[in-house]
Amino acid sequence: MSKKATQTKLKIAHIINPVAIGEESDLFFAQDVTFASMIKAKEMAAGSVDVELYSAQYVEDHVRVHPEFNKTPDLERSIMDFGPFEDYRKLPLIADILDRLYESAIDADYMIYTNVDIALQPEFYLEVQKLILEGYDTFTINRRTISDRFKSLDELPEMLEDAKYASLPHPGTDCFVFPRAIYPDFILENACIGVVEIGKTIVANMIMLGSVYHKFENLHLTFHIGNDGAHRRVHLDQRLHNAKQLQNIETAWLEVILKSHFSTDVGSKLERTSARYKSKIFSKHLIHSAAMVAGMHNKLDSKVRKARNKTIEHEEQISKLLSDLHRLRKFGKLRSDVRKFFSLRRRR
Repeated sequence: MSKKATQTKLKIAHIINPVAIGEESDLFFAQDVTFASMIKAKEMAAGSVDVELYSAQYVEDHVRVHPEFNKTPDLERSIMDFGPFEDYRKLPLIADILDRLYESAIDADYMIYTNVDIALQPEFYLEVQKLILEGYDTFTINRRTISDRFKSLDELPEMLEDAKYASLPHPGTDCFVFPRAIYPDFILENACIGVVEIGKTIVANMIMLGSVYHKFENLHLTFHIGNDGAHRRVHLDQRLHNAKQLQNIETAWLEVILKSHFSTDVGSKLERTSARYKSKIFSKHLIHSAAMVAGMHNKLDSKVRKARNKTIEHEEQISKLLSDLHRLRKFGKLRSDVRKFFSLRRRR
């Protein structure tokens, strides 16, 4: 845990991506609820947590940025800069959003990113600080799903009550908390928000760079109105784009781990692997990569066993190897999830 994180009053910078959209869209009202809930949570934390709210927006979205939020420089790039897609959706890159938060909140201890349709409970920032001070330095918080019957901001107290006591769990990852200090080492490629796999691209970096990552699934600290599954209706080409970005991120981190433990030319090995499967569907490459991960498990296990048979001077090496092995196994789970996605697509 960082020196700053041991303080009793943390500085937290929280960013969202507001969108100018017609009132006929469910997102229009959801954003109003998000703004109101974030401001309420900041007010409740006043005196205990130093919270600053930020927005990352395109120039055309200024009208939807709440005045209580600090505007970062306007976004310029989107997924549309990376090839023709069947559906024109100006989806921002997560790296562009987080870069702006990092550069704007220079004195923050922690950064938070949430989807713009995710609302907070009033005690959110107080509970986040509590978790950090308990030793969780990187973590995600799963939302709760409440009824879509709510249509007015005047009903916010009821929404908060329902989210606590009459809501449903949701498996998606849409609230990310991590130290600002580790962000410069994130590898995010060109992954965009609003498309499946975006959560995994952020979590992969949190696993690799944090000391203690945890996924909190039942804290009842965030909520979403209804469960329309809009991100699942994204066209396949955009989903493949994000899946490819996740694959690149995982490969980059695997290379970092391998280079730190083995003298082989990892770069050329990965290049040969890519060339072997470049003409085949991504899932084939991912299946092969998963096998490679399993092989690395065995190599790391063997290296740990050998180190344990040596003298006490190798304790630090053992600790580092065990840590990397743990993170590599978590990547195995991420890869398994991606393979399931491609398997489902092939059956359709």
